Amino acid sequence: MAKSSAPITYAAAFAPLADALAGLERTGDYYAAGTFETPMPALNVTGAGPVSFPVPPDQARHLITTAAERAPYGKGDQTLTDESVRKVWQISPTDIELGGRGWFGAFPRLLTRVATDLGLDPAHVDAEFYKLLIYDEGGFFLAHRDSEKAGGMFGTLVVALPSAHDGGRLLIRHAGRETAVDLRGNDPGEVRYAAFYADCEHEVLPVISGHRVCLVYNLVQRGARGAPAVPDERPAAEAAAHVLRPWAANKERPVKLVYLLDHHYTQASLSFAALKGRDAALARVLLAAGGLADCAAHLGIVHIEESGWAEYKGGYYGRGRSRYGRYSDDDNDDADESDFEIGEVCDGRQYIDQWRDANDQPAAFGEIPLDDHEVLPPGALENEEPDETHFSEATGNAGASFERTYLRAAVVLWPISRFDAVCASAGIDAALARLGQLAATDRPAALCLARLVPGLWQDYGPTECRLDLLLGHLETVGDADVWSEVAAPLLVPTHHVVHNHALVRAFGLFGPARVAPTIAEIFATYSEATPAALTDLWRHLALATSAPSDAALSDWLETLATGLARAKAFVAIPAATAFRTDNDESVQPAVATDDATDPGNAESPAALAGFLAAVAATLGEARAEALAQRLFANPAAFGARNLLLPVLETVESSGPALAPELLTATAAACAHELLGRSEVRPVEPKDWAQNASFPSNTPELRELQSFARDPEARVLRIRANEGTRALLHRTVAANGLDMTHETERRGRPYTLVCTKTRTAHARALRQYEQDLAAMRRLLALRIAAASELVALAGRLRAAIG
Repeated sequence: MAKSSAPITYAAAFAPLADALAGLERTGDYYAAGTFETPMPALNVTGAGPVSFPVPPDQARHLITTAAERAPYGKGDQTLTDESVRKVWQISPTDIELGGRGWFGAFPRLLTRVATDLGLDPAHVDAEFYKLLIYDEGGFFLAHRDSEKAGGMFGTLVVALPSAHDGGRLLIRHAGRETAVDLRGNDPGEVRYAAFYADCEHEVLPVISGHRVCLVYNLVQRGARGAPAVPDERPAAEAAAHVLRPWAANKERPVKLVYLLDHHYTQASLSFAALKGRDAALARVLLAAGGLADCAAHLGIVHIEESGWAEYKGGYYGRGRSRYGRYSDDDNDDADESDFEIGEVCDGRQYIDQWRDANDQPAAFGEIPLDDHEVLPPGALENEEPDETHFSEATGNAGASFERTYLRAAVVLWPISRFDAVCASAGIDAALARLGQLAATDRPAALCLARLVPGLWQDYGPTECRLDLLLGHLETVGDADVWSEVAAPLLVPTHHVVHNHALVRAFGLFGPARVAPTIAEIFATYSEATPAALTDLWRHLALATSAPSDAALSDWLETLATGLARAKAFVAIPAATAFRTDNDESVQPAVATDDATDPGNAESPAALAGFLAAVAATLGEARAEALAQRLFANPAAFGARNLLLPVLETVESSGPALAPELLTATAAACAHELLGRSEVRPVEPKDWAQNASFPSNTPELRELQSFARDPEARVLRIRANEGTRALLHRTVAANGLDMTHETERRGRPYTLVCTKTRTAHARALRQYEQDLAAMRRLLALRIAAASELVALAGRLRAAIG
């Protein structure tokens, strides 16, 4: 690393591992495949004429009928034709004129790419056109190996010409590995290709529809060098495994090995499949060696972050800096790098993230620290330039400083026996990611790791996202003891609506004895604080396939009803947007208002209607009506405009069916609340007197009280010190006096100016108009015509006028 006293220490004891990998001169694989942009060849077939691109279906059929024959296959020294083994049409090169200046100009570039991907020197690789193959519907070729068809032949290149078809994938196998190549393409500006060594087994799966049209070439080695073989990485893998086995078996330090790769990769595009050149060979060998030595292998990005003090070039002050430490140009957080040089590294942090597992899938291990003596190969970061460097100029007593970051891709190896402990030591995110891997594959190991989770939880934010992941993994593990030991203690203090489905599933999986106590504690704890979330839980429990007993549901409902009667708001949160995924924030429910159009209440009417319907269906309509009456007694949370009226409208339009008696009771409660508040229009005050009853034990409070009760006085001015003014401010606010109270900051002491307003009357008028609109909506409902509501309906019409 350039210009630093880097904190990285190398795994010197594992230099033999680096030596085993140093001999990987051949970097290619057993196959090469991809897409290649090129002009199409000028292809002319005897008897059929020139071929168009993409190849039209009619022309493909014409080629078959006029120029093609069934392709044979080799069996020992025999050449046979058997459509149960190979069903494909071929056209001999003697019947094909292959030309086109653009095609012949581009083909050497394609051949160079193929040779490089196969680990060969392109200067010594040539391609000889062999034949044209056409697979029509049902065409296939069973697994086989190619025979040598020309001197120096070592492989085959297949170039799929643009032609619409489905199916026909090419499977290539070698040394226990298999890859599937899809050669479908219909773009006249590109071809799909695949190449492989002759000793690779391969087969063509049946074409489902259309025509698969291919140019087939023999790959040959130029000169008397002998045909090359598939790059054999097994000796290197076995040598690497020989180094790894003692370390993995004896629990020796370091706990992991981090082998840095040569090329730089972006964090977004990192994957085993995207590794370049020698990196790809290194990764394959380390994956194979890990398998032989009982080690897990992952891909990740190493972050090395350093900070410290910097020096100005050319003297203390540097360019543009005055003797007083000021600058003539604008201040910037990041200074011009050319003005500085690194002084000393004072602090640093190293970790690995952006994980990919051996199947090239993302693994959410989070940031795992990079410890001492874990990095290979020795000296890999010598003279390495940082990916990012930021200098900050001197400010105040602080000198100039710098921050810089190195980013390198690496293959990371852990002994499988220590893998779970390493993940747990890296934190809750790594532990949860590993638990997710083990849950479906290694139940005993998953049980052990799960029991470590509570000890990790206290050091991290108890987010809904993390707990949701944990619950899902514990369901997959399916152990009742572990669920009770791990999940239950975390669910009560951190319960959220998104966990309701997990609780219901757990009840069905683990039974009442394990889950019912946790559910009961959640109802007792949250019924008043988050009533909508708890009504959602009760409803899902009541409707579940493995529903609790009626006695349990009744007990939980009684606890819930007590909380609902004291709740300050009832706001349902849609499950799709119920929680954030960032680690440091939890969601606060939206605050309910008395405006039925408030978008925060959009889900609430349907949620409440569904809950009442579930109560009626499970415990009977009488129980649902009794519950509703308790809710009606709490208009703060279950008000007419913000909830009861929308519930009636929801039920009447498309909501759940509710018994007529329950609907009538709800409509009556709604009407009584609206009439009690707005049956008569608010009377405009005749004077400016206000009711003011509060202790008046100071001259200023007595003066304020006298002013408030005075029918004529509009403005009061009181000169008072800060403490007295604060007391007067609090008194006006606490007693709801209809006046403004502002401090006039002139003279000493300042003056408090109180000015009477008509704000309360304006608010009453606004509420009155909103209530009249709600009365009209209520009368428009079918339930308003019920015989039990005749008198109330008459009063509503009279109030509307």
